[in-house]
Amino acid sequence: MPICRRRQAGDVMPAASDIALLSAKTINARWQPAFGDYCLAGAGADDDTALMQGRMALFRIRPGFYLYSADWIHLQDMTCQALLPPGIRIMLRLQGCAELTLDGVRLLPDAAGCAGAVCALTAPASLVRRARAQTCERLLGLVLMPAWLEEAGLLRAGSQTGWAWHPACRSWQPSARTATLANQLLRYGGEPCPLQQLQIESKALELVTEALDFLDLDQTGTAGLRPDEFRRVSRLKAFLDSGEADRLDLPAIAQYAGCNANTLQQWFRQAYGQTIFDYLRESRLRRAARLLEQDGISVAQAAEVAGYTSQGNFSTAFRRCFGICPKQLRCKV
Repeated sequence: MPICRRRQAGDVMPAASDIALLSAKTINARWQPAFGDYCLAGAGADDDTALMQGRMALFRIRPGFYLYSADWIHLQDMTCQALLPPGIRIMLRLQGCAELTLDGVRLLPDAAGCAGAVCALTAPASLVRRARAQTCERLLGLVLMPAWLEEAGLLRAGSQTGWAWHPACRSWQPSARTATLANQLLRYGGEPCPLQQLQIESKALELVTEALDFLDLDQTGTAGLRPDEFRRVSRLKAFLDSGEADRLDLPAIAQYAGCNANTLQQWFRQAYGQTIFDYLRESRLRRAARLLEQDGISVAQAAEVAGYTSQGNFSTAFRRCFGICPKQLRCKV
């Protein structure tokens, strides 16, 4: 397993009124509609011993369309297992580094932080999740079952599998917009009123759209590029996300990639639908948003992280990207 950061005083936690001690029986019962036979293994798994502290929720958005979330601390080492039925699973980890595998294949990267995976299952698959004591986790997932997929027109008659996609499971880096929506959905709890139910469905569908767009594009292989070309722009994308390219110009970035600048720009746009610097600008805004929400840095500090000398220009770009101003996000800390 990766080394997880343990709980610290500054960690994002649910509101005090929402925090509860959660036993295996409680977790299994609440998530049964979305996971079927969901079971936890380890000390206390067969009784009412508290295994987590925090909150969890499951919303039935439509028949066959579920959203689940958790914002908790693991009180002891544990293993969770579930046999997932056919359907599409979208998983987002906003904080934490629990090990998640599907039929023995690792889904999310070892490093802690925001990451996603989308799986199209045409046969049952074994999900295993392992976590260590005193580590925090914030996660959100969407379950799209065959009944909902058929009603949405995402099953196609006459194909070999009956699916609009081949069986696949892919890790992906959620966009800044998706990370913001996931954080907003994580705050819903209890029984939503009709207006909240509509808000949940709207935001959940936006997450579904991005995840399925990614899965659909990924099924084409390498976006029309040769495998070596696609690997090169994939490494470049990770380099841009790392922050190491924040102060580099295009020739320096091309030198890092070992490629002609114009060719690299063309490949990157073909793979990701935007220029290198448009992507870098969004990546820096995403980092600023994460620091505002999780660490409570000032708007001036966030503007510096995003590469803006003017707070006004930063606020305009931030609002255009996320739909809210930086101060609103910081007030939610």
